[in-house]
Amino acid sequence: YATASFDDPEVLSFDSTSTSTVSLGATASYTGSENKVYSFTVQGTGSQTIGTDNIEIAWTDGVNSGTIIVSQADTEVELVGAGADGLKLSFTDGQLNAGDTFQVSTFAPLIQEASNAKVSFGSGEGSGSAITVSSETNTFKNVISNLSFTVSRLTASGETVTIATDVDVDGIKNDINDFIKKYNEVVDYIEEQNKYNQETNESGVLFGDSTLWTIRNSMSNAIGSKIPGIQSNYSQLYTIGIRTKGDGRLAITDSAKLEDALRNNLDDVMSLFTASGFSSSNGIQYISSSSATKIGEDYNVDITQAATQGMLTGGEIDDLATNPITITSSNNTLKLKIDGVESNELVLTSKTYSSSDALVKEIQAKIDNDEKIGARGVRVEWVTTATGGYLKFVNGSYGSTSEVELISSISNSAYSQLGLLNSTSTKGTDVAGTINGEEAEGTGQLLRGKKGNETTDGLVLKITLDSSQVNDSVEGTITITKGVAARLQDVVNSYTKSGDGMLDRKISAYQKQIDLLKERVEEIDERLSMRRAALYKKFYDMETALGQLNSTGQYLANQLAGINSNWGSSSGG
Repeated sequence: YATASFDDPEVLSFDSTSTSTVSLGATASYTGSENKVYSFTVQGTGSQTIGTDNIEIAWTDGVNSGTIIVSQADTEVELVGAGADGLKLSFTDGQLNAGDTFQVSTFAPLIQEASNAKVSFGSGEGSGSAITVSSETNTFKNVISNLSFTVSRLTASGETVTIATDVDVDGIKNDINDFIKKYNEVVDYIEEQNKYNQETNESGVLFGDSTLWTIRNSMSNAIGSKIPGIQSNYSQLYTIGIRTKGDGRLAITDSAKLEDALRNNLDDVMSLFTASGFSSSNGIQYISSSSATKIGEDYNVDITQAATQGMLTGGEIDDLATNPITITSSNNTLKLKIDGVESNELVLTSKTYSSSDALVKEIQAKIDNDEKIGARGVRVEWVTTATGGYLKFVNGSYGSTSEVELISSISNSAYSQLGLLNSTSTKGTDVAGTINGEEAEGTGQLLRGKKGNETTDGLVLKITLDSSQVNDSVEGTITITKGVAARLQDVVNSYTKSGDGMLDRKISAYQKQIDLLKERVEEIDERLSMRRAALYKKFYDMETALGQLNSTGQYLANQLAGINSNWGSSSGG
């Protein structure tokens, strides 16, 4: 855009006695988007004095009209109402006469409306669904991880461009080396816990605990055994040059073999390490799985309902080639609500549209450039009928939350001209079906195995089939495999899972033993307390008996002493 502006006022016909001059207000700023001319005519009768009389001046831009009142000199007078578009005028001291006319032209040099660059990834044909991404510049960054590119031209309808990339072998090698390092660190830690030092008589915390060897053996089996279900020759680590050494630690023993596999069979190498799914149908894509998902071949995928997009369908209007639509400042506004998010007011360029293609492009550009809904992938289409056609707005998202609505409470709407007054909003639908005969839950195009399912718990598939491709039979099969890293993750989860993991069970068992020992100690303490009380009582009874015996002994001693005394006295007489 060049800067839109008002031209200086131009006198068309002033009476010879009119002495006031008219100019643009100091803060006048054109907010419109089309070239037009404002015409002004002084109302009333005879000569009128600025600053003394309230002078009424009528204006029109050919579509809108109104009046302004000039009561003071050198003061901005602002037009109000539809079509005013920021125009302000100022009049000097002097006279105006009824019938005086002047005009103000606008300058809105729209060369081409700016819009974001857009690219679509993937095929939108058949069962596929392209992903549309926009950018404020012609450069797209990290649309695919670590990939940036710049577009330099517009592709024709149906034309595709292939982007070729090389494999970041060094980066992947670093990731594999990091995996090996972490594995070996765990092995080191396990061995450290099971050591016994004969010189110091000190041992690891878990010395002799069988759980350590169970974990070690499980890890060894996870990385050393053949991965079932992989449909390639890369089903074990040694096939890419990685082996287990005599001490149980991993090492890259053949770097050339690893590099060759990475460059020529990257997908197979990824399957060797991660969880993967192999589908018999392009419309069924593996996304992810969890430790609860069971590996297995040819799980049937039966789709009972395809996911659909929310859309808004307008009413039929005449062929624009024979009955063009004219958009002006009085009928140039749209406002949409996409998935509950309201757009800004979308102001269409005021002009005559004589082709459906031009109209669709204009509406699409306004939607794409809106900061609130521009990234939601809304697509505008023209559907041709026998006598004309109608507009259709298709949401970029799928599922029961996908919806396109019109906001009716706006001014200067284009709904009547575009056939949208009686439009119909249709919500999208979620995909539905079963996996391996087990119930699944759909959200948009994602189909998830339900929690608690025997084999498919945690499995996530993307179903891009459309309604025409869904039938009463099975739509395809999926084979689930788990590579060494995924299997190790399952091993770790089985030991560390809260509540029923092996470590928690082991801790629980130890805790039960501790609790039993505490109960035993408490029982013994209680018995000791009772024994102590019994002994105290016996000691008390003994002390009492001894006291009584002492008292009796003393009494007897006194009596004997008295008898002896009396006996001696009798003998002497």
